[in-house]
Amino acid sequence: MGSSLIKEQLKTYKRKRDVHLFFLLIGVIATLIVFILLNLLKVNFNIIVTITLILVVALTVIIIYIKPRIITYSMYYKYYLMLDDGMNQRTPNRLPFTKSFIEVLNNNGYDSIANSKNFLVHYKIVDKLKEVRAKGKTLVAVVMAKTKNSDFYGAELQKLFENIHEKQKRNIRKQIVLQFQKYDTFNIETKEEIDKIINMVDGPNAVIHITCGMILDTQNIYFLRPNTKFPNRYYYYGVHTLETLLDIDWGYYEKRWF
Repeated sequence: MGSSLIKEQLKTYKRKRDVHLFFLLIGVIATLIVFILLNLLKVNFNIIVTITLILVVALTVIIIYIKPRIITYSMYYKYYLMLDDGMNQRTPNRLPFTKSFIEVLNNNGYDSIANSKNFLVHYKIVDKLKEVRAKGKTLVAVVMAKTKNSDFYGAELQKLFENIHEKQKRNIRKQIVLQFQKYDTFNIETKEEIDKIINMVDGPNAVIHITCGMILDTQNIYFLRPNTKFPNRYYYYGVHTLETLLDIDWGYYEKRWF
């Protein structure tokens, strides 16, 4: 995707997000103004309560309608912001799909395994992500594709994760998945394929999937990683985990998120 198209999408989703936030803010301010005016005019208390309840119900309906759109537009805005600020290929000191990589996974607690025709999943349950001060249990998984045409977002891998959640029998509301795939060379098509990530955060719920491509002809790796700001603490954690597993120097970065 070209730079001009990325910037155009950035403007589009920022505008959509800001417009919805504006209307939501107007609704809240209007409700407060009406409540204050009714009290200043010394309107009967029962009438104030009735009108206020009507406005609150109307505002709640608006929030229910607008909130998913705000989350979606914000997600896409941050995605294109990462594309605009993203790093290029990098050279790891430890390659994925190697024996030393598997040993590091096991040494870092990824000793539970789920297996299917096209995927091998090493995972662990983290009680608290201390690095980013996030409470609640999180499923952190490393997925290695067995074939070059494996679909990270198809039914096969989804079923594997459903089985993992059912096996845990615990309320796990956050999922961070690092997906590894091999590519012969790095080109526009390869980059666009690797850039297909999931970055969904809604309150205490989070689903982050980051694809990391191992480029065979250069022995480099590539994944969508911003130079400076991260979209949220969970994406930051995913990138930090990736770079730790692959033994990559952080280089210049700012430990903060939007």
